[in-house]
Amino acid sequence: GVSLTSAIGVLDPIHVGKANLFLSWTWRYQVGPLLEALLDYARRSGLPIGSCFLWICFFANNQRIWLRQPQDGIAVFRGNVSKVGRMVCLLDKYHDSLYFQRLWTLYEMFVACVVLKLKVDVAIMEDGRLDLPDVSLRQLSQRLSSIDISIARATFQSDEDAIWKQINEVHGGADGITMEIKNLLRTMLSDLILDH
Repeated sequence: GVSLTSAIGVLDPIHVGKANLFLSWTWRYQVGPLLEALLDYARRSGLPIGSCFLWICFFANNQRIWLRQPQDGIAVFRGNVSKVGRMVCLLDKYHDSLYFQRLWTLYEMFVACVVLKLKVDVAIMEDGRLDLPDVSLRQLSQRLSSIDISIARATFQSDEDAIWKQINEVHGGADGITMEIKNLLRTMLSDLILDH
């Protein structure tokens, strides 16, 4: 089997290029709101739409191969996000987000920003952005206080085990990572609030 990206590259090569934006997201998002949030992010960031080439795991990783031959997801993620050099974290909303419930996404944010020191931004789907102008920075901090990587989950137990091994043995445990994630989000979302 081939990946969807490879197939598109053959059929429509003008719309395929070297990825310059790694998307950290959850598979539970709907496509329409996801695309709208990415278009809004590109506009806010001054990125020309025609030159945004996204690395999205759903399209780039051949899931059939992964199911037959399990891969080291952490190494694959680190290699791909490092090659791309920039990541956008896509939230459905800024509080009680699906993103905050997923172990992979929180781990991706931490590794990309804190460990690899890459440029990391946040994009929010329209429903979540509508609330932003009415939120004070104090309210934002209160709403982010519920984030806790220790209660986040991955779909596969093998992924959870591998990520928890990294969190505990390499990165000093959940408390420090949770604090870093909250600080990152507070900064990124505060910028969005001030922009509105």
